[in-house]
Amino acid sequence: MSDKSHTTQTRSTRRSLLKATAGITVASVAGCTGGGGGGTTNNSSGGGGSSASFEFWDILNTQSRAAKQMVKTSVNDYSSSSGANAEVNYSGYQQLTGSNWYSNFERGNGPHIISADTIFTGRFSEEEWLMPFEEWKHLLDDDVVENIQWLIEPFKEANAWKGKLGMEQVIHALPVMAAPQEPFQVRVDHLEAAGLDPKKDFPPKDFEDLLRVATALQENGPGDIGFQLHGDLFDWYTLLTPMVYANGGEGGYFADDFTKCPLDSDIWIDAMEKTVSLYREHEVSGPQTPNISTEQTLALMINGQVSMSICEPMDMPQFAEKGPDLFTSGDLQWGSFWEGSGGLGSTLLPFGMALASKPDGVDEAKWQKQHEAAAGLLNKWLSKDFQKQVFKNTGFYPVREDVWSEVAGTIDGADKNRAPQVIKSMIDRTEHFNTTHPLYGSFSGSTIGPKVQSALKGELSPAEACKQAAAEGDKQLSEYWSSRQ
Repeated sequence: MSDKSHTTQTRSTRRSLLKATAGITVASVAGCTGGGGGGTTNNSSGGGGSSASFEFWDILNTQSRAAKQMVKTSVNDYSSSSGANAEVNYSGYQQLTGSNWYSNFERGNGPHIISADTIFTGRFSEEEWLMPFEEWKHLLDDDVVENIQWLIEPFKEANAWKGKLGMEQVIHALPVMAAPQEPFQVRVDHLEAAGLDPKKDFPPKDFEDLLRVATALQENGPGDIGFQLHGDLFDWYTLLTPMVYANGGEGGYFADDFTKCPLDSDIWIDAMEKTVSLYREHEVSGPQTPNISTEQTLALMINGQVSMSICEPMDMPQFAEKGPDLFTSGDLQWGSFWEGSGGLGSTLLPFGMALASKPDGVDEAKWQKQHEAAAGLLNKWLSKDFQKQVFKNTGFYPVREDVWSEVAGTIDGADKNRAPQVIKSMIDRTEHFNTTHPLYGSFSGSTIGPKVQSALKGELSPAEACKQAAAEGDKQLSEYWSSRQ
């Protein structure tokens, strides 16, 4: 295995991935292919006499140190068992969402396989640089296909925008793990100190219940902040978006036909007003609310300043690492979002893998061997052994149904913190996958995020924030579809 790591890459989180999409024309950094520029190191390993060498561009490594080690181990094990040699590029978020990956694919210098959040794969599949799933499905093991069947049809809906472009096969990046957005977290010791019953008062049953519990925690508990919202430009959605889904706002940032941005709907405005009120009217969220991220909240929960919040599943490994005693004792506990008229307040964020299409001018026989070798690594990531360790190391949940019952056994204190049980329960009840539309990232990071922050600061009313975001989104969508007619 060749190990290529850019010196420009930082230990980023998913939030940085969203941040990068706010400026989609980020300057290209070191090249992704061999000889593509400075800042690479090469470490060879794996079995000798490999039958094929292929390139793998990976994003999962950015989740945590444990995630990167998980990627490395899987590639080493696959190389040893198959004889195939994977040249791995441990990419960062700017490479994926900026110009680097895109320009390399455009020049025919792309890899044979990628791993990435599926929300950022739309522009690659639109250019036909990624192969449709149906064209390589036969390379997956039968038990893999059987145990991921549950996600195929709903994930097609998340890719339905491709049909408007005449693309017959809509799945390109296949989910290999997923996370429901979002679960609650609470300091159980704070609930008890505030005279609340952890079994009856958590998780909140609706917005009014959330306000009641947050107020009691702030007034009677040992923490300074009853419920911490997130105003960071790339974490603003953690409470707001689940409320939209719970209230029946299907489609998220996009209308069902992907031609309009529904943020000026009554459901969005109501959710925005309630979210902002927690900070500006009820004052149960801390003074740093307009700018705080989930990572910062995580630290404040561990040190006892924050009693309750709503962070992403992918933050779970950091909770376990930085607050191990709280995590294993159950003083830090997870809870599901509530169900409303629209069902559970949640949408699934998938992390996927995709096989690349053959570039023009490449030898067919050589490419076919590389393609099949790359598919073998994808099979490895969907194997039972790999999938069992996904949640512990990344916070994403495995997509294989037949390992779900074993996930809790990999988490210390799972019977008390209930993290795996809550995430599994939410996945069972979540009806939506996040779309792969190419505008998803810019909508979240640069269209909606700043408006939410302005509403939290009192610069815009919640209704005006929604209306302005919808107008900007409509304009972007109009330009997108007009350019493709």
